[in-house]
Amino acid sequence: MSEVLVKGVARYPRVMTAAEFKNDGKFKFSVELLVLKGSEDFYKVDKTFNELFKNTYPSGPPKSMKKCWKDLAIEEPENTDLSNYMALKLSSGKAYPPSVIDAARQKVIDPSADGQILGQDIYVQGKLFSYANQSQGIACYLNAVMFTGVDGVIPKESFSKAPSAESIFSGIGEGPVTPSAPAMAPPVAPSAPVTLPKHQMTAKAGGATYEACTANGWTDQTLIAEGMMLPPEGVSLSFS
Repeated sequence: MSEVLVKGVARYPRVMTAAEFKNDGKFKFSVELLVLKGSEDFYKVDKTFNELFKNTYPSGPPKSMKKCWKDLAIEEPENTDLSNYMALKLSSGKAYPPSVIDAARQKVIDPSADGQILGQDIYVQGKLFSYANQSQGIACYLNAVMFTGVDGVIPKESFSKAPSAESIFSGIGEGPVTPSAPAMAPPVAPSAPVTLPKHQMTAKAGGATYEACTANGWTDQTLIAEGMMLPPEGVSLSFS
C-alpha cells in the first residue's frame, strides 16, 4: 500500500456513519475529496497513483479497470465548475471506521458531522492499493480524517451534475420591460390538486440532486434515513 496525506474539499462525506451504496448489503465509510489540479496535494496523489499504476499494470490497464483517482473534466464534463479538479474516492468497511478529529485535535463523535463538513476543506490520510477479485483496479483505503471548519472555495451547488436554476434561466428577463396597460383580471379558475415531485431533496442534501446522489451509489432508503430526501408522501418522518 502507498500512503497519502492530502487536503481537499469534501463531497459526499460518509465518514461518521457507514452507508450502503449498491444495495448489496455492504456498508462503507467514504468520502470524495476534490483536489485542485496543479496544487501540491494534486502532485502528491498523482505521483503516488501513477507509480502504483505502472507497477501493477506494466503492460497497460485491464479492459474494465476501476480507479479511485479521476479527472472531473472527463467524468463530469457538463459541470464546468469542477473542470479544474480531480476526485479522490476513499472508503473503508463498516468494521473499520476512520479516526476522525476536528481542528483542535479533538475526537469527533457527532453522527451529524457528515452534513456539516460537506463543501469544507478537510485533511484525509489513506492508502492506495491495487486489487483483483471480481473486478480490477486501484482503490484508496480511508484511514483518518481531520476537519478544518473552513468552507472550501467550490460553491456547494456546483457539487451536483445537474445545471443550476441560474444557468437554466439565464438570459430571461434581462432586456427592458415595457409596461403594459392594466387589464381586467380574468376569473379565477378552481386550482388543480398539487402533485408533489416523486423525489424531494432537503436542505441537508447540500444542493445535490436525486440523480447525482443515486449516480454515486445512494439509495432512496439511505437518502430518506439521513434526512436528505423526503419520503414519497412529501412529509418528514416522525417517531414521536
